Amino acid sequence: MEESEDNYAVQITDVDKFFGSNIVLSKLCMKVKRGRIYGLLGASGCGKTTLLKAVVGTCKIDSGEINVLGKLISEGNDEFPVSKLGYMPQDIALCGEFTVQDAIFYFGRLFGMKHKDILERYDKLYNLLELPPHDRYLRNCSGGEQRRVSLAATLVHKPDLLILDEPTVGLDPLIRERIWQHLLELTRTDNVTVIITTHYVDECRDVDTNRGIFFLLSFPLLEIGAFLTSVGRDVSNIPIGIVNNELMDCANFTPNGTTDPFAFFQCHFYNMSCRFLTHLEDPMINKIFYPNIDDAMLGVKQGDISGIIYMPKNFSENFELRFDTRDPDDIVVDFSQIKVWLDMSNYQIALSMKQKLIEKYKDFQESVFTECKFVLKLYDQPLRMDNFYVGSNKNEPFLVFMIPGILITIQFFLGAVMTSQTIITDRHDGVWDRSVVAGVTSMEISLSHLILQSIIVFFQTGELMFCAFVLYQLEYVGSISLMFLLVLSQGICGMAYGFFISVISTDHTMANVVLTGLYLPVNLLSGWMWPVEGMVYGLRILARIFPLTIAIESLRNVLKKGWTIQYLGVIDGFLIGGAWTIFFGAVSVYILSIKR
Repeated sequence: MEESEDNYAVQITDVDKFFGSNIVLSKLCMKVKRGRIYGLLGASGCGKTTLLKAVVGTCKIDSGEINVLGKLISEGNDEFPVSKLGYMPQDIALCGEFTVQDAIFYFGRLFGMKHKDILERYDKLYNLLELPPHDRYLRNCSGGEQRRVSLAATLVHKPDLLILDEPTVGLDPLIRERIWQHLLELTRTDNVTVIITTHYVDECRDVDTNRGIFFLLSFPLLEIGAFLTSVGRDVSNIPIGIVNNELMDCANFTPNGTTDPFAFFQCHFYNMSCRFLTHLEDPMINKIFYPNIDDAMLGVKQGDISGIIYMPKNFSENFELRFDTRDPDDIVVDFSQIKVWLDMSNYQIALSMKQKLIEKYKDFQESVFTECKFVLKLYDQPLRMDNFYVGSNKNEPFLVFMIPGILITIQFFLGAVMTSQTIITDRHDGVWDRSVVAGVTSMEISLSHLILQSIIVFFQTGELMFCAFVLYQLEYVGSISLMFLLVLSQGICGMAYGFFISVISTDHTMANVVLTGLYLPVNLLSGWMWPVEGMVYGLRILARIFPLTIAIESLRNVLKKGWTIQYLGVIDGFLIGGAWTIFFGAVSVYILSIKR
């Protein structure tokens, strides 16, 4: 259902703006809901100020429409709601001969306010913005003080729409935080709409669209969804060249009459090559026919096909002799073989195709021998393979092996990134130091972050489990609640790891470098992309010390084997995660105590 146009304070449609031959705004469309803070983030000179001037009517646009509070912005439009608009330009735009109080009263009277109302608003804004003394001339104020007076002049008449062009540049972090809190209060209690421009990325987390929370909660779905739809599934539509020297055209072929049993353990074969090709009707295989082997070889070298299936002349006749003759000569053996060449430059595709062709040949041989009344067991491999812990799908994809690893890895590094960035931001904004000065201990700060981030990690874990086992319906045997707790414990361990990274890092860049630098080694050594047993002995020991490896094995034991908490192979997943959590937390608090 479309929302009412009255719900929007500002509506911009297909706006173009040129300065000479330079395009500043091109087909810009934007809608700002009433009672929201809308952040415009961008580098200096990207057009933010031009857009705001167009909204307030001081900059003429070349094409398009701008509606503000239900009124169309146009030249000579007397209905434009000036009194409902508060605009703070990027420049101070105040008279230096005014005192602080003069400036506020000047703009208050411009908007038709009574003296009593202006005085009441002045007192409130004076305390909120920590304005300079009321009798100080603006020319004697610092740049930050002038900017605060400019903001007070914008807020004095309680506008319905506030347009602020970088209002917090050069302000003290505490004042800046107080301004943001006041803006949030205005939007929630008075339904004021705020459009604010900034080139500070950290300020945009305060805009009132809940996109920060939305991102935190939707990012796990994006990651697990991308993995489940792209990794570990069967390949499809792989081009394979077919060279059939026995019969060039199998278009009208039917399997009927290709076998003719005439004696005990004896059978005539006809058009076996075409019959085999009918078994290659599979989503994985895209058959491309070639007239000869040389053309097919050229196709492989040029990258047109990924392999060749070759059936020699008189294939059916020699295939019959191969089974009717006790000691077939080399020619019979050679001409009764289906020869396959695969492009091994892409090993995973070649391996998948090899397994698929073996499977299809077994199906072909079984169907032929059944019609000929051969005893299948005599021609089968004398090796019987049975499996433990097999689900309903015996040919389950490699995805099932990888899913425990991806669940734990996503949650671990989400917790690490989220915690490290949050703490570093708080530290740079001065909140951390101010808390310490107020008497808060490092342990109390750590616990407060642990509690807050744990709530987010809890919901993220639920999203991962829901997406994997409900939406994508991956099969599992064990307890879903036990799997949830295993993934959650690794998320908390990741939070402790992120806390440690934030303590040893001086800024966001350093933290990101450390996190991304360790991401690949931890993944490679955790055993979810390749088994730990495939590593050299020294790395096996190191891998099992890492926080993710044992936890992934424990999750796989629950998922595939149905093990409970009574098994050591499940308990150790919790123990290793808990041990690393305590280690990261203790070391972080110790480092903080030394720094203080």
